[in-house]
Parts: sequence; C-alpha cells; structure tokens
Amino acid sequence: MASAVSSAPHPSNRSPYGEAPPGLPAPWRVALAPHGSELYRQAVALRDRCLRAPLGLKFSAEQLAEERTQLHFVLIEEGAAPEARPEARPEAVPEALPDATPYGELAGCVVAAPLDGGRYKLRQMAIDPARRGQGLGRRLLESAEQALAARGAKLLTLHARQGAVGFYERCGYNAVGEPFVEVTLPHQTMQKRLAMPATLTPFHIAIQVHDLKAAREFYGGVLGCPEGRSSDAWIDFDLYGHQFVCHENRDLAVQQHHSGVDGHAVPTPHYGVVLDMERWQALADRVKAAGVAFIVEPYTRFAGEPGEQATMFFSDPSGNALEFKAFRDIAGQLFAK
Repeated sequence: MASAVSSAPHPSNRSPYGEAPPGLPAPWRVALAPHGSELYRQAVALRDRCLRAPLGLKFSAEQLAEERTQLHFVLIEEGAAPEARPEARPEAVPEALPDATPYGELAGCVVAAPLDGGRYKLRQMAIDPARRGQGLGRRLLESAEQALAARGAKLLTLHARQGAVGFYERCGYNAVGEPFVEVTLPHQTMQKRLAMPATLTPFHIAIQVHDLKAAREFYGGVLGCPEGRSSDAWIDFDLYGHQFVCHENRDLAVQQHHSGVDGHAVPTPHYGVVLDMERWQALADRVKAAGVAFIVEPYTRFAGEPGEQATMFFSDPSGNALEFKAFRDIAGQLFAK
C-alpha cells in the first residue's frame, strides 16, 4: 500500500497543514479512533478525499483490513453535533488503547504503523481543507509523537510529499536518502528520533476540578494530552504515558500551602512529570504560547549540584498546581544526593 503523509490535493506543491504556535487552545483535542468505529470511517473518508481521490485512487477492503493493528490518531473539534457511539474494536487492536469519545467533528487524522525496534511509520496525515492554516497539523503531529513516545517509540519515519517537506523539517524531522516517486508524486523519506522517557510503569492519579470543560480545554488543548475514556463526571488523560484523571466537583475550593525551595515559594500539593530536557523545553514553549501564567517561571535550579534540574510551575483553571521538571540524566540525577 503506497503511503503519503501530505494532505495537499494533487498537484499542489505547498504544505497543506498550516502552522501556528504549538499551544493551540481548545476546541481541538486529539484521541485514538478504534479501527472500524464511526470516527475511523470518518478518518478514512477524509484521507480518501484529500489523498486518494485526487490521484484517481481508492482504498480497497484489503488495504483497510491491514490497518487493524495500526494506531489512528484523530483531531476533533469540540462542540459539534454528536456522532454515533464507536463500535467495539476488533480483537487485533490492543485493549489498552484509549478511545475517542462519541462527540465532536473530525478535522484531521494520521496513522501510525508499528514496525520493529521501537520504530513507527507515520502514514497518510490529512487535515480538512476547510480547517487548514490554523496550526492543526502541528498540533496533531505533536500529540501523536507524545503518545507514541509513551508507548516506547524511539524513531518515527514517514514518506513526505515534496510540498510538505518544509513542514516536517520545522517539526524536527530530517530528510534521509534521495527523493523518490510514490503514487505518481515525488516523496522524501524523513525521520525523527524521539527522546525516551524513563523506563517506568504508568502512574495513576485522580484530581478534582471545578469544571470538566475547562479541564478538557487545558489538559487536552494547552498541554496536548490525548484523551482516553470519559463520562459526564470525569475524563481520563494520557499525561506523557501516565493515567491522569480529572473528576468534576463544582464546589471545589483548592487550598495550597507554600514551601520555600531555592528562593521560590513553591505551592503544595502539586503534581507533574519528570521529562528529558528536549520535551521539557517543548512543553515550556507550548505553555508560554498559550498565555498561561507561571507560578514559577521556567529556570534551572540547584545549578552545579547533583540534583541540577530545569523546572516550572503553573496552575490549571481549577487552581491545581503543576510542576514539570527535567534532568540531563534522569536515571543518574533523579534521586542523587
């Protein structure tokens, strides 16, 4: 099956994704669509309209069946008309995958096919032509990368149409080898090596928020956390591979204590994730771009000591404090004295 990851109609030679600061707010969120679900069918229709039909090609039943074990990331606009409840996923798809919830309008999609040795191939990224120019391609790609890294992905590879090469370069991908022709169009193989998280099993934490809609906008839209299961009372988020659950409490009143750490008043309780430096900086840039106010601005503390680390503090819309920190050597520095 020929692959193409540009959604530009043939023979357009410009990037079709559009770019904007990565901290794109709601109403957009990214989730996984189970193979065979209504959202999956919408994604196939979008790929067909943007990628296949302009070339006079159609998906075959055999080609779509081959996608049963692949990950289907979808970009959804909140507040649209409800869609049909996704059907039960096929047994070939791992049951641990979070499903997209049954509402919202699909605006983009990308497929991730597992290879070997921690490698994934990104395929057929498409953004609705009516939604382009808003930075949605970058938003979708970053969220997919985050989710794949949490699943142990080390290297991402893709075949970019010529007009999309610049977009992928700005997203950190490098060209490999010479251009080639695929499905009648010039393509370029591109790769990106992902920074690996510490080798730990996922942590589970459940917090209270005063408003689920605001929580979805913040954790899904600003921080870019893929959404898992949800109800009218709670939402599961994939926070760098960890299960982070927000439960609604309309009467919530957060009270915080502050402790002095390295000359800063640090709010407690707080929670977050220890990241590598590259992903920490990307998150800091994302939060800044979204206009979130910092409690403690991003900086390096304990400089020159065994525990030297980058850190930042900010709050969610309910007043829950978060800290994200990073070490150059997580395994060697996390508990170093």
